[in-house]
Formats: sequence, C-alpha cells, structure tokens
Amino acid sequence: MIATRHEEFSERQAQWDAFNQWQSGREPEPLSLEERLAWYVAAFDFTFGLLKPVSVNDIEAKVQFIRHVRERLAHVK
Repeated sequence: MIATRHEEFSERQAQWDAFNQWQSGREPEPLSLEERLAWYVAAFDFTFGLLKPVSVNDIEAKVQFIRHVRERLAHVK
C-alpha cells in the first residue's frame, strides 16, 4: 500500500512538474479590468459559499465537549 502511495505521489509530482514547465514557458495573457474584476468577484463568491455559518449552539456544544474532555483528563492524571 505504501508503494502505491509513493507511485501516486511520483505520478502527481510529474504532472505538476510538466504543468510548471508549460506555464513558465507561456507569456502572460493581458486581462482587461472587467475580466480581472469578474475573476475577483467569482473567487469571493466561491470562498464565501464554502464558509459555513457557525451558530451559538455549535460554539456552546464545542465548549461543553472541551470541558468534558478536560474533566476526564483531570481524572486520568
């Protein structure tokens, strides 16, 4: 299994090397102001869509969990 992971890593590294070589040989394409703005808006929308809103109940549950774990660890010592 480890050999397979190493082979997968080597294959992926070869892909990245080929991509980096291809990209470094290209001239940068000029983007208009509208295209740049559209790119930033799309990136913002994408990242904003990934963020999950955290409720007060979620935070309270995590705090209670940490307190419970600390109480258990105190008894282990």
